Amino acid sequence: MNGYCILLAVLMISSQTLNAADNMATDAPVTVEDESVAASAKHENPIPQGLDLKSLQTMDPANAQTDMNRFFNTKRIEQIHNRPASLFNGFLPGRRTGISLAGPWKMVQDVMGAGFRRKFYMVQPWDPHSNNPMSTEVDWDHWPEIQVPGSFTTQRENLKYYSGYAWYKRSFDFTQKNGNAAYLVLEGVNYAAKIWLNGSLAGESVGGYLPIVMDITKTVKPQDNQLVVMVDNRILDTRVPPAEYGWNNWGGIIRDVILYTVPEKHIQDYHYQFALKGKNEGVLDIIVQASSGDGMVRLGIPGLVKARDIQLDKTGQGRVSIPVKKVRLWSPQDPFLHTLTLSYGTDVYEDKIGLRTLSIKGRDLFLNGAALFLKGISLHDEPIGREGRVVSRAEADALLKQVKDLNGNFARLAHYPHSQHTVYAADSLGIILWEEIPVYWQVRFDLPETFEDARNQLIRLIQRDKNRVSCALWSVTNETWDDFEFEKDRHCFTMHLAELARSLDPSRWVTAAGSAKKKGHTLTLKDHLFEFLDVIGLNEYYGWYDENDYTIIDSLEWEPGRFKDKPVIISEVGAEGIYGLRGSITQKWTEDYQAEFYKHHLNKLKTIPFVQGISPWILKDFNEPRRLSRLQNGYNRKGIIDEYGKKKMAFDVLKGFYQTIQ
Repeated sequence: MNGYCILLAVLMISSQTLNAADNMATDAPVTVEDESVAASAKHENPIPQGLDLKSLQTMDPANAQTDMNRFFNTKRIEQIHNRPASLFNGFLPGRRTGISLAGPWKMVQDVMGAGFRRKFYMVQPWDPHSNNPMSTEVDWDHWPEIQVPGSFTTQRENLKYYSGYAWYKRSFDFTQKNGNAAYLVLEGVNYAAKIWLNGSLAGESVGGYLPIVMDITKTVKPQDNQLVVMVDNRILDTRVPPAEYGWNNWGGIIRDVILYTVPEKHIQDYHYQFALKGKNEGVLDIIVQASSGDGMVRLGIPGLVKARDIQLDKTGQGRVSIPVKKVRLWSPQDPFLHTLTLSYGTDVYEDKIGLRTLSIKGRDLFLNGAALFLKGISLHDEPIGREGRVVSRAEADALLKQVKDLNGNFARLAHYPHSQHTVYAADSLGIILWEEIPVYWQVRFDLPETFEDARNQLIRLIQRDKNRVSCALWSVTNETWDDFEFEKDRHCFTMHLAELARSLDPSRWVTAAGSAKKKGHTLTLKDHLFEFLDVIGLNEYYGWYDENDYTIIDSLEWEPGRFKDKPVIISEVGAEGIYGLRGSITQKWTEDYQAEFYKHHLNKLKTIPFVQGISPWILKDFNEPRRLSRLQNGYNRKGIIDEYGKKKMAFDVLKGFYQTIQ
C-alpha cells in the first residue's frame, strides 16, 4: 500500500464521511483501443461522463475495517474498469463454415473435483496392471456417452440438478493444408471451462454463454487428437449470475464445438456502422482486422458499392468510409440483408449485413428516422418442445416466428447471451433485439472478481454481436434493486458497465431492467443507474405478486420524476396461467385471470406517453427449479404459450393489442 492509500485509510477511520469523488478525481479516464467507434451516432439525451461517487462511501466508524475493505474494493473495481477494451479480440468465425464436432462425447461427473489434480486431461489407455493411478483409475473408454451440444442435466436423470465438475472427451482427425491456421471454437460452455488438446492447455473461460476461441495451429495433429473439456457449472455466490437466479442451470457443452482452418493470412474480424445522411443515402464505415500487417483487403458489397481495396496498417487493421446512395434500409417490415465479402490473399470472409440507424429524441425512439414502438415479448434461450438450450437455427426460427405471429417486432433476450442462431434468425426475420448479461438480483457488487466476470461477459457479447443489425439494446443488469446490502457498491458496479457498453458501441442504446417505487397510488423512478441509460427498462407485476387484483393497475399513476425525458420500455409484465385451466377472471392461475391481467395492464400502458415499448414476461413456460407448487411443477407458468407451444388466451390478447399499434 503506498503512502497515499495509508493516509487515506487513516482519514477513513477518523472521519465519519469521505468524499470519494474528490479523492478519485485523478483517476485515469477510460481508454478504448478501437477509436473508430467513438465517432458513431450521438444521442440527443446528454449522458453523464463521470461518476458521482459521493454517495458510494459513507464511512461508519463502528465498521471501520469493513468500510476500508469496501473502499479498496471500489478502487480495485475502478482499476479493472479503466483497463483498455476493444471490439476486436483475435479470430471470430462469424458465418464461416467449419467442421462440427457435434455428436457423442465421453462424459463423466467429477463430484469431488479431483480430475484436475489427477490429470484427467492426460488421456492414457486403461491398464489395470499399471502402477500409475492414472492408468488404473481413469477408464475413458468405459465412460458413457453424451450428446454435444446439449446439457448433461437433460440427458441423464441423475444429473438433472447436478452442480459441479464434469469431464468431456472426444477424439478426432484433422487434415489441414501446410501453412494454414487452425482454430477451435466452443460456442458456449456453462459455466466455466478449461480445454486441453493433446495434453496441452488450449484455453479457459468463465461465463457460460459466449464463444471460447483457441488457436490450435501448433497443437493439432492429423490423426487421433484428444480433446478434453472440464466443465464447472457450480452455482457460486461470486459468479454472474449469483447463487440464486430465476432459470435452470443447464450445465455442460451447451452449444456447438467447431474446427476452422483458414490460410495463414486471413481476416480475423471486422466491424461496420452506418449513418443516414439523407433520404435513402448515408455513409458506411468499415474496419477490418487481419492476421498480419500491410497489404490490401478487397471489399465487396454487390448492389451497394463497387469493389474496392482497404489498405492495412502494420497492426493488420484497415478502415474505409464509403458514401452510399439508394440504400434499401433494414426494418421489421423489410429485413433486407446485403452480402458483404472481404478477401485477403486466398481467404474469403462473407457476412450478411443490414443498414439501419437508431436515434432518440426526448422520450421517443426512432428507427431510420421514423418513430418506433417496440412490440415485443421476452424469451429464454429454451426451445419449444424440449428442455435445455437452443442448439439449431430451426429451434431459433420456431421461437422468433411466434414473435411475428404476435404482430411483434421486438424480443428481449433474457437474462444472458442467447444462441447465435437466434441473433442470425432475428436479422433475417426483422426482429429488433434487446441483449443482456446475467447481472441478476443480488450479485456480489462489492467484489472486484465479480465485476471482472460481468465486464468480460459484456465485452465478449458486444464483440460477438457487434455486426448484427437486429441488435439495438445492450442491457447491463436485471432487477438489481438499489435498496439492499450492497446498494452503494451496486451504483459503482452497474454505472461502470453502462459506461463500458457505451464506450465500446455508442451506435446502440444502453439499457437495464429495473423497477418503479410504489407509494400509495403513485409509481416513481428513483434508481440512480437510470441517469446512465439511454432507455429505461421497467419490470412490473402489479396484481400478481403484491396484490391479488389486477385492477390495481387502473388506479396507479406513473410519475417518472427527473427521468421524464427518457424513453421507457416495460421490460416485464405478466401473470402465471396454467394452459387448459379455465375459471373465473378473478381466479389466479387460470388462463382467464392471466388474459384479464393482460387486458388491464395493456390498456393502462397505452395511455402512458413515455412508454415506447413492451416485452411482457414471457413467451414460453420455462424450467425454473424454484417453482415448487403443484401447479408449477418446476416451471414458471407466465408464458403465453406452454412449453410445448400451445397458446393460452393471453397470446391472442397481446396479438390483438399489437395489431392496433402501427
